[in-house]
Amino acid sequence: ASFQDNAAKRRLGRHKPQVRGLIRAMTHPAYTSAEWVMMLDADEFLNIHAGAGRVDDLLAQNRDADCFMINWRLFGSSGVQDFQPGFVTEQFLHGADPDRVSRSHALAPKSIFRPDRFSKPNIHRPAHPVDGAERIYATASGQPIQRSWGAVSRRGSYSHAQINHYSVQSMDMLLLKFARGFAVERQMESPQDYLAARDFNHSRDASILRHAAEVRAE
Repeated sequence: ASFQDNAAKRRLGRHKPQVRGLIRAMTHPAYTSAEWVMMLDADEFLNIHAGAGRVDDLLAQNRDADCFMINWRLFGSSGVQDFQPGFVTEQFLHGADPDRVSRSHALAPKSIFRPDRFSKPNIHRPAHPVDGAERIYATASGQPIQRSWGAVSRRGSYSHAQINHYSVQSMDMLLLKFARGFAVERQMESPQDYLAARDFNHSRDASILRHAAEVRAE
């Protein structure tokens, strides 16, 4: 058993932290007992526009769906240079206009899905449907859609929900990110490259503040 445990640890060690966390999460009781699961990074927030902005308002868009694929909205630095304590959702209120960015990246999907229907969660989309059965994928509006990355990004919309993605934040936080190292498999060469690919401040979007008072109370 000790040999097997050590071998498993070595296999985990070959992955970046994000993937290691995902592999461990698959056996956690919170995952195995959940009806729905969503894999979000610490700088990502589900922002539902449908109904009262609750998870059930999203799920109600298609009760037959096995997986909803929600588009990213990249938020930029909003001109903030220095780190300030507080919620990033309140500090950074300018994001990407989907018609002015590369959709394949800026409207990438994140998924909320039924874990008992898939044997592998993955970072963006679940894979390996259990028993090889057909699964129903839907947009945030409930419209059936193909699982493909291209289909989701081309038809991307923020009408019913979006994933607010604060990957840039302030300039000094970005420099610290490069000094620390990245949790994902691929990392950009320089902060300048990162800003060119992600620091979009085309329009103001404060829609996530709909629940600000409740979040603070919690």
